[in-house]
Amino acid sequence: MATQTRTQLQAKRLAGAAGELFKEGKVDEAVEKFSEALEIISSEDVVNEAGIKIKKGILLNRSAALIKIGEDEIVVEDCTEVLEMDPGNTKALFRRAMSLVNLDRWQEAVRRRPRMLQGPPLPAASHPAPTVPRH
Repeated sequence: MATQTRTQLQAKRLAGAAGELFKEGKVDEAVEKFSEALEIISSEDVVNEAGIKIKKGILLNRSAALIKIGEDEIVVEDCTEVLEMDPGNTKALFRRAMSLVNLDRWQEAVRRRPRMLQGPPLPAASHPAPTVPRH
């Protein structure tokens, strides 16, 4: 496990407090705490695996809270930032697509949809597919 910096630990504590506020239904206060946590994470804190994981978690949790209060523009920004770190993150892909639809940015949402629906390849069939007899 990578060692966490003092700033990373502080951001994690703030994010934990924000998560509790969110669970209590105090969404606006949770967004403020998540934002505070993001403000203290510097670019130096996101160079290791631990820092990336912390920042992604804060951005994803803040995006969930922002959706609840209709701040879709910021959701798109947060999720795009997560996707820069983790291009296949399904939560970020889904939340960004939802927010794009909410913002009536349908074309952008549709353009990004195939990527969102991509998944792992299906396993090859262990037996041949049935054939339909031709008459």
